[in-house]
Amino acid sequence: MGKLKTRTFVLLFLLLAAVCVLWLFLQPRGSAQTVRVLLDGETAAEIDLAAVTEPYTLPVGEHNVLEVTRGGVRMLKSDCPDGSCLRQGTAEPGKPVICLPNRVVVEATGKKASDVDAVVG
Repeated sequence: MGKLKTRTFVLLFLLLAAVCVLWLFLQPRGSAQTVRVLLDGETAAEIDLAAVTEPYTLPVGEHNVLEVTRGGVRMLKSDCPDGSCLRQGTAEPGKPVICLPNRVVVEATGKKASDVDAVVG
């Protein structure tokens, strides 16, 4: 009877561990909840992404235009010389979109996606 209890315990433990690992991997990755747009260091707009129903554009100052979707905010147009802000993609927590010449910062807040690729040990 002792071996059966041990095997049952080990089996239940492995099953519980597998469920925990699956739960961790199936959790939605972190995404921005709110996006704040700064122009010259002042808040020009705050956008609640959960409230966005249709994509729209948002002019920021005279030089930049943002594209706002439920999935995030990215720089759509800019007249800065190098255009690097156009290639930065969508603002994410910890990864803002910055147009330095025009002094525009698009920063996302919310749960940051995990930077961990694997756990060994």
